[in-house]
Amino acid sequence: MITKAKANKGITLMALIVTIIVLLILAGISISMLAGNNGILNKAKEATEVTRKATIGERIKLAVNAAFMDGKGNICYADLNTELKNEFGEEGYIISPESDADEWIVEVEDVSYQIKGTGNIIDFTPSDPEIMIQLTLSYNKMRQQMITWE
Repeated sequence: MITKAKANKGITLMALIVTIIVLLILAGISISMLAGNNGILNKAKEATEVTRKATIGERIKLAVNAAFMDGKGNICYADLNTELKNEFGEEGYIISPESDADEWIVEVEDVSYQIKGTGNIIDFTPSDPEIMIQLTLSYNKMRQQMITWE
C-alpha cells in the first residue's frame, strides 16, 4: 500500500501576518512622505507659491522695461502707470507715490518691487509680514512729512 504525502497548498497564518505587517509599514511610510511636513504635498504648495511670486515679478519687470523704453532711458510715473495697467489691469496693482519721483514701490498681491527712475528694479518683498507692516507705516510717515513740507 502506497500512501501519498499530502501537499501543502496554502499559506500559513504566520506568513499572512508577516505580509500584513510589511504592507502596513510600507503604507505608513508612504502616507508620511505624502502628507508630512516635508511631504510631497507641502513641497508642491511651496513650489506653487514660489512660481506665482516669480511670475508676478517677471510681469512687473516687463512693465518697467516697457516704461523705460517709452521714456527713452528714464521712467516717469505716467509711463510706468500705463504699462502696469496694461499688464495687471486697472485694479491689479498699487504704485506709490502716485506722481513723478526718483523711485516707486509697486505692489501686486503680496509681491513688492522698488522701481528706480533709471530702470533699476529691486525685490522689496520682505519674508516677514511684520517687517512689511513696519515698512509701510514708515513709508506713510515719510509721505506725510513730504506733503507737509510742500
